[in-house]
This record gives sequence, C-alpha cells and structure tokens, in this order.
Amino acid sequence: MSHSQAFNFWDLIRLLCSVQYGSVLFVAWFMGFGYGFVFTFLYWHLEDLNGTTTLFGVCSVLSHVSELTAYFFSHKLIELIGHIRVLYIGLACNTARYIYISYLENAWTVLPMEVLQGVTHAAVWAACISYLSAAVPPELRTSAQGILQGLHLGLGRGCGAMIGGVLVNYFGAAATFRGIGMACLVILLLFALIQWLAVPDEEEDKTMLAERIPVPSSPVPIATIDLVQQQTEDVMPRIEPRLPPKKTKHQEEQEDVNKPAWGVSSSPWVTFVYALYQIKEMMQLTRDNRASEIQPLQGTSENQGDSSAGGAQPVPCEIHSDSSRNQPSPQTAASQTQSSPPHPSVDQRAKESED
Repeated sequence: MSHSQAFNFWDLIRLLCSVQYGSVLFVAWFMGFGYGFVFTFLYWHLEDLNGTTTLFGVCSVLSHVSELTAYFFSHKLIELIGHIRVLYIGLACNTARYIYISYLENAWTVLPMEVLQGVTHAAVWAACISYLSAAVPPELRTSAQGILQGLHLGLGRGCGAMIGGVLVNYFGAAATFRGIGMACLVILLLFALIQWLAVPDEEEDKTMLAERIPVPSSPVPIATIDLVQQQTEDVMPRIEPRLPPKKTKHQEEQEDVNKPAWGVSSSPWVTFVYALYQIKEMMQLTRDNRASEIQPLQGTSENQGDSSAGGAQPVPCEIHSDSSRNQPSPQTAASQTQSSPPHPSVDQRAKESED
C-alpha cells in the first residue's frame, strides 16, 4: 500500500495544524479579513471624503483588472520567487495600501493603490492554493482547498466585515485602516520569523514544477510547489491507451454497405419514412387498377344505350375521334345478332309503322 492510499482525513488535519502549514492558513485568514474590510468600508470612507460614484466605478475597474492580470502571471511569479515570498509581498502591499488610505485627503488619490488589489488578493490566493495542493495526496487536495477557501473567503471575509464594522463604529474609518495596516506589518514580521526558525531550508532537488504532479481530478497546472517526498514512479503520470468509442446499433446499420438503404431499421424515423413510402406506393397501384377497370365498362354501357334508343338505325359512337376503331366488324355484329334473341315489341312497332 502506497503512502497516498494510507493517507486519511485526520492525517490531513494534523498536517494543516503543523507550524509550517498552520502559519500559512493564518496568513490566508488574515488576508481574507483585510479583503472583506476593504470591500465593505473603502467606498464608505471615500464617500466621507466627497468621492463620487464615478470614482467608485473607476476603482472597481482598476481592482478587477489588476486581479485578472495577477491571475494570469501568478504562475510565473511563484515559479520565480516561491510561495512564501509571494505571501511576504502580499502582506507588505497590504501594509502600504491601508496606511496610505488612512492618510487620504482627496478621494481621487486612492486610484494608484487600487492596482495593488491583484497582488494582495489574486497572487496570495494562487500561492496558498498551490502551496497546500503540493502538501497532500491527489485524493485529498479538494478537501485541503475547501478548508483554505472557508478560511480565506468565508471566515476571513466575514470577520473583516463584522469586526471591521465594530472598529469603524468606535474609532472611525481612517483610524481603523491605519490599525489594520500596522497589524499587517506585525504579522509579516512574525510570519517571516516562523518560517526562518520552524521551517527547515529545503533543498533544490525537492522543488519542481506542478505540471509534473499527477492530478487525476484536475488537469489544470498550478505553480511551482514544494513536494512531499514521493516515489519516483508517482512523479510522471502514466498514459493509458484509449479505446475507440463504441458504435450504436443504428450507426452499424448505416455503415453496412450490404444492407439496402430503405430496409427496416432500428431507427424509428427511418422505419416511419419507409412505412409512409410503402403506403404511398400501395395507394398509387390501387388508383391505377381502378382506372383500368372503369374505362372499358363505360364504353360497353354507352354502346348498349345507343343500340336500344336507335332501333334499326344505328348511331355511330362519338366518344373517340377515331370512328373506324369504335365501329364493330361485320363478323362481330353477326355473332351478336345470332346470340341475342329479337325483341317482339320492336318487331310489332316496325310492322305498325309500315301499315
């Protein structure tokens, strides 16, 4: 059984409570505290300095653009100077930003410090995520990131809004900004001292890029990280061959060249269209048969009506333009006269007309 398989949740809790990672979590909480305080009370303080809504919009645009830029380049920054030094820079920028805001007299002069939002929030957040992701096995990285997010964006930001509101109510916005800035400086010095005393110096062969770490749940690369000791075979991910996707029965029938295109298929639409086509063919054949049966019957009934109405003088049929084709031959007329008996009523009428 490997080390990652034997690693359970309580081992994760003990690891995060150690001095090395516990100090990082505390810095993440305090940076979230400052982020929540600025997000809640900065515009309130600028409004007290006669700031306009246009200024608030420009501040928001600058802070968000700086965050996006920091997220794009945080990987290179962490690879260049390391995780802990990024946290140092974030605490130092918070100190300068809060003390600068506390001494403002013109609200528009806050704009240069809004650019530091990318370093104090985005870069610090990326460094904390990368640092903790390297400390735990892949199956517990989501749990570690959840704990970090709860401390930074949940508990830290909430405490910044609530405790900051109490402090602003008692001391005012400017004094509170100045006090939080001095607190950032003190925490920076303590954090640097802890990292210098409690955390041993790490060798260069234990540091590598996070792209080489197998992360089954997330293929997105993270920044340069300090690895826990792992075996060599766990460093490089194994590429498994992918089987071709299995075809459905309908796709196999469509690709079969020996099967006719209009055969009964398992697809309901093909079967429905095929049935409509067969019904149409049957109706067309029925109409053709009826037309061929009705046409000779009409010709026979007309001939019989003409012979009974005309008597001895036959009237030629005008149904067709070709009279020679409709006129019966002498042999046919003789056979019809012999086979049909004469009507007595017609002969008597002929004798009365002669008298």
